[in-house]
Amino acid sequence: MSTDLRLVLRLLRRAPAFTFAAVLCLAVGLGANTVAFSLLDAVALRPIPFPDAERLVDVHETSATKLCAGCGVGTSYEGFLDWKRDARSFDAMGAYVERGVVLGGDEGTVAAGRARRVAERVQGAVATAPLLALVGARPVLGRSLVAADEGRDAVRVVVLGHALWQRRFGGDSSIVGRTVRLNGLAHVVVGVLAPRFRFPEFAELWVPLTPSTASTGRDARELGVVARLRRGVGAPAASAEMATLARAIERAHPETQAEWSAAVTPLRTDMAGDEAIFGWTLFGAVVLVQLVVCANLAGLLLARAAGRWRELAVRAALGAGGRQLARHVIVEVAVLAAMGAAAGFLAARAALTAIAAQVEGSIPYWIELRMDWRAVLFCVGVTALTVAIVGGGVARRAARPDVQAALKDSAPTASATRRQSRMRDALVVGELAASLMLLAGAGLLVKTSLRLMRPAEGADATRLVSADVALLDTLWVDSSRVAAAAEQLAERVTRLPGVEAAGASRFEFLAGFGASDRAITIEGGATPAGASPRFAYAVTPGWWQARALRAVSGRLTTAADGAGAEPVVVINEAMARRLWPGASALGRRLKLGPSEATVAWRTVVGVVADEPRTGTSTRVQNLAYVPFAQWPGRPLSVLARARTPADVRALVAAIPGAVAAALPEEPVERVQTLAAGARATARPFWLIAVTLTALSAFAVLVTAVGVYGVIAYGVARRTREIGIRLTLGATRRDILALVGGRAVRLAAAGAALGLLGAAASTRVMRGMLLGTDPLDPGVLFGVTVLLSVVAVGAGAIPARRAARVEPTIALRAE
Repeated sequence: MSTDLRLVLRLLRRAPAFTFAAVLCLAVGLGANTVAFSLLDAVALRPIPFPDAERLVDVHETSATKLCAGCGVGTSYEGFLDWKRDARSFDAMGAYVERGVVLGGDEGTVAAGRARRVAERVQGAVATAPLLALVGARPVLGRSLVAADEGRDAVRVVVLGHALWQRRFGGDSSIVGRTVRLNGLAHVVVGVLAPRFRFPEFAELWVPLTPSTASTGRDARELGVVARLRRGVGAPAASAEMATLARAIERAHPETQAEWSAAVTPLRTDMAGDEAIFGWTLFGAVVLVQLVVCANLAGLLLARAAGRWRELAVRAALGAGGRQLARHVIVEVAVLAAMGAAAGFLAARAALTAIAAQVEGSIPYWIELRMDWRAVLFCVGVTALTVAIVGGGVARRAARPDVQAALKDSAPTASATRRQSRMRDALVVGELAASLMLLAGAGLLVKTSLRLMRPAEGADATRLVSADVALLDTLWVDSSRVAAAAEQLAERVTRLPGVEAAGASRFEFLAGFGASDRAITIEGGATPAGASPRFAYAVTPGWWQARALRAVSGRLTTAADGAGAEPVVVINEAMARRLWPGASALGRRLKLGPSEATVAWRTVVGVVADEPRTGTSTRVQNLAYVPFAQWPGRPLSVLARARTPADVRALVAAIPGAVAAALPEEPVERVQTLAAGARATARPFWLIAVTLTALSAFAVLVTAVGVYGVIAYGVARRTREIGIRLTLGATRRDILALVGGRAVRLAAAGAALGLLGAAASTRVMRGMLLGTDPLDPGVLFGVTVLLSVVAVGAGAIPARRAARVEPTIALRAE
């Protein structure tokens, strides 16, 4: 073995170009695999940092008709109480709901000499005491929530997260027992939790879940439920019990529970969520890259072995056994793989550190991006697998040299065997297929990202600035106050310098998720399928000008459409066509939402032009607009149109001041252009798209090198044949077609195989594409053409060289 190692090192030093190319390919492939595994491990595989994590499950309601097959939502407060009372599969159960809260600026907890703090909106959670115990919350000051906090007459209390305590209160150790105001109500601080703890994933404070803090009604399915399985009870058995319990609840409450069931999934699976899809997609991509690297390395080694075929035959003739020859090849592959793994691991560690720094604070606390022993073991395993696959395949060939034929044929340019040629061609076809699959996935994600970055307002998105005001304080329960606040906000923002128009709005989610749900009722007939809007907007009069929407018939809403006026509605052209095809919508009446008698009939007074499709929509949406004064609600969104692009920056800076002047103690959030908001929405998709594109580019480069190497090696081995053909009358064009035709055939075979693979692999990505067709013909055609051009171009270089061979020189060389 030591002799083989010394010989391999000496041979590799003599071939620096081959060594560098092989180590670089392996470093990139192994490094990318290690990074992808570390990300996937952190998101979806590593145990979550909770006590008895393997026994923790998420309990939820499901419906194949109201939602979709396999989808789940939370449950109501009443439903949670039923589950807690009747379920026997669990020894503990807790519930929670994430809610934004306004932490008041006049809480009176600021130490002497410090400036008074303004109101701040923070993400909080309303939770039961068992919930925090289940997920391992540990107080560092005071206590956590207890059962007594959930009573109807209990004092309002709050538990602070460590980061909020440090940021807002300067780490004041006397905070326990003080009073803070949440949504205008006084709460006593009873504890501070340990650093980095957050559950739900972005919560910074926790208040007890009580009958007064929970939403009422069994159709308010907002509570997440976490439970710990009894020992000896598995998730399938718990799911079966919950389904039985759901049927009993449905019989007792058919008006809200019809077609609803309940199920259980491991909490680890539920917490992975959409991030797991991204992780598995990236991991699948780097596996394809590693296959391309293995195929390329195998092709390089086969070409290298063919060049040393006579040497191997001589060694065999002198007594070297097949096992000894194979061992030499495996040692060579192992040395290359070890060097590539070392370089790839160092690069992976640096890359993971950079990624962790970029996403710090924007990912759940339990996702820890680090290089641990699992990543090291994975890197070693992939390296060993690479050695086994590549080294084993090449070694089998090297162990069986045809000694007699090799020693008889003294010409170094003797044609390679047909079997060797087929093997190298198969490797290149595999590289091409894997590269096309990568390109297809990257292309689809790029298209999705670009579509998400295109908001409905198109080019005006850079001049439209939006800001959100939650109005969470208890004084905003009065709807008339909300309506007055919306008008006041719109007026103040309109008066800002550089503002062309401004208005306020809110939206209401009307429809359910099922195909049979109906969001509206029309007078005198049934609502046609596909005509109900998912959303309805309540808008102030200035909002229309800010959005630059015009009426194509009838009128827009005005200040005259107040709370006491006739209820009216404006709909868009798409909704009008679907509700009353071929007829005028003006004067028709409809109800938004359920058809109960308490819901007002609204008269259609106008039809507006369809807005361009948004990034997440695959068709023009049905939209309804009502006067804000007739349908006040919260939260609010303020929209302002800048007069010129130069006014945008000043407008973004001025809106918070205008909100503060109109609504003191109400924090404003997400002040940004609509274009910036669209980019923020698309950012996760864009990051994975850019990553896949970079991996695809590397795979294509490696594949091009592989195609070039196969064609160039074939030309070198067939120089004598080419000379004879030219001597016998073949033209330069014939030689170009002969050699280039091989590249075309390889490209065609790789493209065909790659398209089949892409058709299967891109369907797995459907959940990430948000409406983009996994078999988008434009994307598949584009990447096929791109890869074919690269492959044929790589083969054209040695083909042109072959066409310029001088017959006399070629024959003289023999």
